[in-house]
Amino acid sequence: MDQRRRRRHSSEEGGSGMCPSRTFLLVAVLGCNIVLFVYNFPGLVGVVPSVTQFNSSWLDKKEVSDLLQKLEDRIKRLEQQRSSSGIAPSAPSPSAPAPPAPTKEPKEASQIVPTPATQTTQASETTTAPSTSTSASPPVEPPPPSAPIASLAPDIAVRTREGAGKLHLLSHRSCSQDQSAKCNQGFIKEMASMDKEANTAPEIDERHLYTSLPDELMNDPRWQTHVKPGVRGRGYWFWKAALSRMLLSQGVLQLGDELLYVDADSMGMMKHIIRMRGNHKEDVILAAQPHCEHVWTKGDIFQRFGTTWDSLHYGLTQQPKAQAWLMRLNERTLKLLQIWEGLMTDFHLVSDEPSRN
Repeated sequence: MDQRRRRRHSSEEGGSGMCPSRTFLLVAVLGCNIVLFVYNFPGLVGVVPSVTQFNSSWLDKKEVSDLLQKLEDRIKRLEQQRSSSGIAPSAPSPSAPAPPAPTKEPKEASQIVPTPATQTTQASETTTAPSTSTSASPPVEPPPPSAPIASLAPDIAVRTREGAGKLHLLSHRSCSQDQSAKCNQGFIKEMASMDKEANTAPEIDERHLYTSLPDELMNDPRWQTHVKPGVRGRGYWFWKAALSRMLLSQGVLQLGDELLYVDADSMGMMKHIIRMRGNHKEDVILAAQPHCEHVWTKGDIFQRFGTTWDSLHYGLTQQPKAQAWLMRLNERTLKLLQIWEGLMTDFHLVSDEPSRN
């Protein structure tokens, strides 16, 4: 098993308890505004401050400041262990290009729409990190992860919605293409339940609920390893990005629309996100989870993005969860979907194969 994943149960490494909620996705958000929400975690209610909405008063909560202090203490211990063993601190691969200079923290970040990235082959993200202590020193902004992204998904022609955009519900649940297979029977019932639940949400304009993968994906050479029988998550969930882009290429989804994805076993989050969309105008709304990035992320993924698992800003911060999310379709989120799908084509990168790094 991958060394990174062996730490997932270690409380000292962040495998249990809340990871600090400063969120810096390894997925290239390319200027997208993101808001996280906490759902169904004991003692936690409401919205986690996003990278564009951070309120320093949130740090005044004792449980948050205590967690940040524990993180700082853990980092100090790691640095001391390195020093005593003569190991130099980890650094991004020398082959990765140098990250751009950090920008100044905006005064009213929640009112600023970040500039979309201009490089189509570069993963980039501009975020502002809150201070992790109560000292008077100004917060330090992390350098964005920086490394070439190979295997970008191909460009697709996308239409723009005339008039009001539509809200689309997307989900998929299957174990094989055989609808009569025993393992599919429960999944088919779950999709039927989701369809029934969607009937109670008049905000939803169109539904795309799949109990098998479309032939367009099954016949695509990029996914032949993913769709082999018995592969976890029907291909490590590659279809979340692939189905979204397939619907875009077909003109079913269009610019100006909103895409709501919900796993069948997370159905209760559907209306929660629908309610949130009225109060939050960010490009992406998705759920938070208590684990740090490094707990569920391979070393090879950190290497692909030109950073390391123990990076304070990219490895030791909170990881979002993709079991339910809303995406407003615009040029920024189109690029996010393109990079997401492109990265998913690398089976080694997304599977449980041991990390080479």
